[in-house]
Amino acid sequence: MRKNTTAGVMAILAAKLLREPKLYLVIAMLVTILDEYTGGARHILLQYHFGVNVWGSFACLTSYSYLMLWVVAGFLILISDVPFSSENTLFEYVRTTRIQSILGRIWYILLVSVFYTLMVFLLVSIVQFASPLHPDRWDKALYTMSRGQTIDGVFLRIPSGIVTSCSPIGAWAAASALLTSVLFMLGLMMFALSLYLNQRFAICITGLWAALDFAIVYMMLDPSLYWGSPMSWVRLELLVTAGYYTQQPSVQYCLLMLLAFSGLWIAASCLFAKNRKWFECKMIKVGEQES
Repeated sequence: MRKNTTAGVMAILAAKLLREPKLYLVIAMLVTILDEYTGGARHILLQYHFGVNVWGSFACLTSYSYLMLWVVAGFLILISDVPFSSENTLFEYVRTTRIQSILGRIWYILLVSVFYTLMVFLLVSIVQFASPLHPDRWDKALYTMSRGQTIDGVFLRIPSGIVTSCSPIGAWAAASALLTSVLFMLGLMMFALSLYLNQRFAICITGLWAALDFAIVYMMLDPSLYWGSPMSWVRLELLVTAGYYTQQPSVQYCLLMLLAFSGLWIAASCLFAKNRKWFECKMIKVGEQES
């Protein structure tokens, strides 16, 4: 009776997300922002008949704090209905254990994190008309812009440290893994806080922490705050030059923090499921109200 119910909960939530308008509003928002700040890459292709490398371009964009603020905002919007209580919650409750119900939601957050990262990558390739060819070497356009030069008035922010330290496909793999991991950790945080506190408080706290990297860059705060900023842990620009600047976190530190925080939020969520009174009060009653 209870076999594969964790996967069932995840599938129900995923199907629900695909039917919700907010998914398509987030896509429209990302297309608009990406076109405004990176759409000039299309001009390079049309004018000079060579496009930017999609693997390297995506990896470099993850070091652009302003764009990443919009990216993480879109992700938090997608999972803003934490703790994912709905008219199906009572149906789940009589067919699953509390732990299975919580684990299903944790797997759902991971699924959305992976899907969202791939979606952003796909949108970047479409908006820029970027090329997937030659993933092992940097193209002329990105290499030129990494030297601080424009191409016919077009300039994308391409950190030279990434270009000199990684291949495009290597930088893409690292950036994608880090972005997925950070989004997953932030999603777990928002989910866990929504269980113990309330939805609005969870969204506000998670959103403020996610925006810390943007604040450090544009409000010129102390760079040592990068060590406590999750979106800074995504920025390859900082990680590949960490050996030269003591105020920047290393790759090992970022991975350790992501593992520790993810484990903390997962443990907190599972602990919540152990208390039947808490679970029924938060999950069942909220689900009944929404139905």
